[in-house]
Amino acid sequence: MERIQRPLIEQNRRLTERNRILQNEMKHCEQKLCHSQDDFLTLKDDYERLVKDNQNLKERRAFPEKLEELDRYRNQVLEYSKCITALRQAGLEKDRRYDLLVQKFKRLRKCISSRKNGETEEDRQSSFGGSDCSAESSISLNTITEDLNEALDKDIENGYQQIAREGEQLRRTLSVLKTGEYALEDDQLLRHQLICAQTTIAQQQVVIEQQQLQSENTMELLDSIARLQDQVMEQRSKMESMEAELIESKEMNELLEFQILENKENMEHEFEERQTLRESVSKDTMTDSWINEEDECTFLSQMSPLSDFGEACNRKCELINLRRSASLNIKQRELVQQMLTYIEHLEDVDHNLYFEQLLHLKIDTEQKMYQFALKETESATKIQDLEEQVEQSYSKQKRKMSALFCWKLKKSFIDQRSKLFLAFNTYESLIMDLQMEVEMLRKREVELDSEKQMLNGEVNRMSKEMGKLRYLLQQKDEQLTLQGDKGSEQEGLSDL
Repeated sequence: MERIQRPLIEQNRRLTERNRILQNEMKHCEQKLCHSQDDFLTLKDDYERLVKDNQNLKERRAFPEKLEELDRYRNQVLEYSKCITALRQAGLEKDRRYDLLVQKFKRLRKCISSRKNGETEEDRQSSFGGSDCSAESSISLNTITEDLNEALDKDIENGYQQIAREGEQLRRTLSVLKTGEYALEDDQLLRHQLICAQTTIAQQQVVIEQQQLQSENTMELLDSIARLQDQVMEQRSKMESMEAELIESKEMNELLEFQILENKENMEHEFEERQTLRESVSKDTMTDSWINEEDECTFLSQMSPLSDFGEACNRKCELINLRRSASLNIKQRELVQQMLTYIEHLEDVDHNLYFEQLLHLKIDTEQKMYQFALKETESATKIQDLEEQVEQSYSKQKRKMSALFCWKLKKSFIDQRSKLFLAFNTYESLIMDLQMEVEMLRKREVELDSEKQMLNGEVNRMSKEMGKLRYLLQQKDEQLTLQGDKGSEQEGLSDL
């Protein structure tokens, strides 16, 4: 009996050891299953959250309030541009009125200097004209449209399905182990399965590392693409600014042409006045007074150079006033006119050079845009190739890859939000700049009003002086008439 019982006891001992080993393995499998379920639930929650975020972003992107805000901002920009053009026209009209007042002032001086018997009254007429210019401005905010790739969703769903299948297989093995329906030969099968699982896990780890490297490369390529897109946006903004400068230069040319026409009219008027002066004046007495060369050198050394364009314009206005002064000779006026024509010729040359520079800059920007477009196409082809390689290298275990995809999606959403905020900030900065320009133009209008008031005061003062002179002339005429009467009476008495 003892001989028969010993092998049974040994078999029982072996079976107990096997049971203990299997129980330990079952515990490990249960732990793995719990971990896999937790990972599956976390991934599922992340995926649902990302889907919700994507939907929210799409709704916000197509939200009507944002479109209304954009329309409102565009209308504001149009209004500001109209205000700017109106203020410019008002400034030009005020300059023209200023010139007309100066002409009238000079004419009054001439009338006073001539001291004719008859008093000439000139009709004061001021022509008011304005042209409402409308500038159309279109603000194109390049909204970022980056949708989710269907391939990513399919990959994540495949990963979930594979994880669910593995969980079902583990549950089946657990149920089989719990029921105890196994034989002695199953031990070798389990060991073989464990070895296969370990090898597959090692292979999957290697594949995951390779995919991580590929994902890092793709991230670098995406960063380079983002940089290129930013450069393209900068070049487009430069192009828009260049176009705006071209439009402004065209407007300035039109204004200059208008001023040239006015100057021509003034020159014709002055030529007529010269003819009248030549007919009226027979002899011109002139005294030429010259200064020493040393005094001239000291005077030239003490002169300060022109610092900005405003001072040059003031000097030009002074030359125009000097040309219209009555104390000059015809030759002196011709010299002043030649100087003014030479200055205008220099200004035309400067404008032509400025336009040529603008054209060269436009050509360079177009070439750069073409190069950037080529680079963008090359980068897009590279990205497509990499995506194809990534799709070919996908395997069964994709939990980590799904996490990486989720992280990429989060980053893309964050980048979209940041870009939208940057776009709105730039738009607000443009609006602020336009408001500053409007304020500057209003200040200029106030200054022109003050100058107009000063000129009106001077005109009133000159009118008072003219009244005084007329009164004195009347008194002198009365005295002369009295003296003539007295002389006639004395002659009559002497004749008697």
